[in-house]
Amino acid sequence: MLRIEGPAGHMTQNFWEKYFKECVVYRLTHVRQMTSREAGKVVMEFGFARFDAQADAVHYAIGQEPKFRGIYKVFYAPDPCDPNPGFC
Repeated sequence: MLRIEGPAGHMTQNFWEKYFKECVVYRLTHVRQMTSREAGKVVMEFGFARFDAQADAVHYAIGQEPKFRGIYKVFYAPDPCDPNPGFC
C-alpha cells in the first residue's frame, strides 16, 4: 500500500493510474483520498494486489522522477492483510 501526498489540484486517480502504467503492470485493490495535515494538499492511498512488488516499483519510480521532486511525497502505508503488523 502506498500513500502519495501532493497539491490538491493535481491529485487525481486518473493522473496516478496513467503514471503507474508507465512503471509497472499493476492491479489495484482500492483507492482512497484523505486530507493532508498540510493546507492545500491531498493524500491518496493506493492498495496494490499482492504480487510482483507493484508498490515497491511505483514507490521507487516516484522517488526517482525528477519532475516530482519537492512536489509529491510517497510513503508506505500499513497493509491491512499483513499477518505481522508493525514487524517492519
